[in-house]
Amino acid sequence: MPLTVVTDKILEVRRLKKSFFTLMGALGMIITLSSCTLNVSNPILNVNNNSGGENAVVTPEMNPVGGSYSVDTSVVLLCATSGATIHYTVDGTVPTSASAVYTAPVPVRGNGTNETIKAIGVLDGFNNSEVGTQTYTINYNKVSTPTISPVAGTYNVSQNITITDSTVGAAIYYTTDGTVPSATSGSATLYTGTFAVLESTVLKAIAVKEQMEKSEVASKEYILKVVTPVLTPVGASYSLNPHVTISTTTSGATIYYTTDGTAPTTDSDVYSGEIVVSGQGTVENIQAIAAKDGWDDSNVASQTYTINYDKVSTPSISPVTGTYNSSQSITIACLTEDVDIYYTTDGNPPSASSTHYVGAFAAPSESAVVKAIAVKDQMQDSDVASNEYTLKVVAPVMSPASNSYSVDQHITLSTVTPDALIYYTTDGVTLPTAGGAGSTLYESPILISGNGTTETIKAIAVSIAGSLSRQNFSCVKV
Repeated sequence: MPLTVVTDKILEVRRLKKSFFTLMGALGMIITLSSCTLNVSNPILNVNNNSGGENAVVTPEMNPVGGSYSVDTSVVLLCATSGATIHYTVDGTVPTSASAVYTAPVPVRGNGTNETIKAIGVLDGFNNSEVGTQTYTINYNKVSTPTISPVAGTYNVSQNITITDSTVGAAIYYTTDGTVPSATSGSATLYTGTFAVLESTVLKAIAVKEQMEKSEVASKEYILKVVTPVLTPVGASYSLNPHVTISTTTSGATIYYTTDGTAPTTDSDVYSGEIVVSGQGTVENIQAIAAKDGWDDSNVASQTYTINYDKVSTPSISPVTGTYNSSQSITIACLTEDVDIYYTTDGNPPSASSTHYVGAFAAPSESAVVKAIAVKDQMQDSDVASNEYTLKVVAPVMSPASNSYSVDQHITLSTVTPDALIYYTTDGVTLPTAGGAGSTLYESPILISGNGTTETIKAIAVSIAGSLSRQNFSCVKV
């Protein structure tokens, strides 16, 4: 949609609602919600982790996941690659671009049904995705397999776990030590509500109900990994002796380090205070890891420091390179005193003819590469420092959460990013875009009504300068 059309739409919203939205930055994450699914999971990790390579469509996901169900179900197919077409089969054969095109939830019905759904994503200019596969069994006399959220994966923070079951009245038991749970097992715990996983865990759950066969075992593995340490200042050339500090955001973790360029282990020196790098001509490589009981060790952090008393220290740019959900205030500093700092924000090398740094400034666009150099009379110019900043709208939140309801519901959509617009679809297939065909600008709560209705809402938060590139596309599963 042309920019002028989007702008006109904003003006219309202003008039109708007596407020305004100024479109700012980048594509928000897509959220989907199904009225018959209880929990929205955490964001998918490594959604582009296909063996087909970076140019491959993301493997389709299925909701709910495969398992044994005591009631008929409908399976929603999702693909995180914008514009991709999903092709699927229900007879266990491998789908191709000639297979059925997904347009609506796939029904799995009938006592005794055993159905394997396989799906691929196809998009011109991309390699086909890997095959996604889930098998569904319908057994009216057997309790449904529990659903555990969030998705299995590696996380840098403890996770809050929820377990649900589509069989009404079923009791759920779970273990966190990898053993198979049962209603009579001393190691199993009756599920009564959300609980936290505080260390790497293999979680298993079953559901039971009188006069029904117990469910299959559901299993998810959660790996908690310590956040990689940060060395401050960053490795660079310095005219003064830098005092290096090392930190990690993982509470309770211990940091181990080396200064000779060798990989650190938990047998290396324990970090307890600043490390001073000194001496003309010194080149020192500091490496560090962080460790915590019950967690995987962090990745290794490494920075190299060079001491040259005749050369201006490399400037430091804050905050660190990364993706942010709000505009960032950029500051630049230099350990060498009485220097002049010059910078660019378009990725071009800075020089004394570039913008003179006089104080903090805002990143000028949704994607900015800030480069800086420091100069001083009778000293060599510093090396160039460079940081890259990407602004991304925060994913929309839907309220109430996905669930099965006995009364009509009004669904509200919101994002914490100021001045962002939300677009949504309700057909369970179309991915929402800013003003695209089939997408609706969110202005008021969405009504879901009618006995037996199952509706899937997908929503995206965007800004007028936002990129809709596939590289920025991500999604949240239900």
